[in-house]
Amino acid sequence: MDYGQFTWRWIFYINVPIGLISLFLTNRLVEDPPFLKREQERRRSIRADYVGLGLITLAIASLQIALDKGQESDWFSSPWITGLLIVAAYAFMVWIVWEWHHPNPVVDIHLFKKRNFATAMFFSFTLGLALYSTTVMIPQFLQVQLGYPAVKAGEALAGGGS
Repeated sequence: MDYGQFTWRWIFYINVPIGLISLFLTNRLVEDPPFLKREQERRRSIRADYVGLGLITLAIASLQIALDKGQESDWFSSPWITGLLIVAAYAFMVWIVWEWHHPNPVVDIHLFKKRNFATAMFFSFTLGLALYSTTVMIPQFLQVQLGYPAVKAGEALAGGGS
């Protein structure tokens, strides 16, 4: 038999029949436990909050576009950026009111009434803000203020990732 037409890449095709056999056997032999079947039936009866999902998507998308393009358009002197920020603020406020009254909210706003949860979320937000701002601001500081080229700024910060 001539093996000359086969290359080293053919070794990966051994996974195809094994994967198909495992999918077939898993489908035939493995069953969900009864408590998972009850949970799946319960979840089918829950309606998704598409309005809440749409409102938070609109709010975050508007805010993201405004923050991304704000410097190019000179922030509040641009009616487009101002409009996006107004849409983001209004959609966010409507989303909070909507989620407060919805029986199956995307985010359960009522959890913020619990002091431990609210405190944990505040400190998580603060930590995220500090970590993200240093990740963004230190490279800009190195390049703009200290005159590092982009490669040298990256090399200066590379040790922090390990």
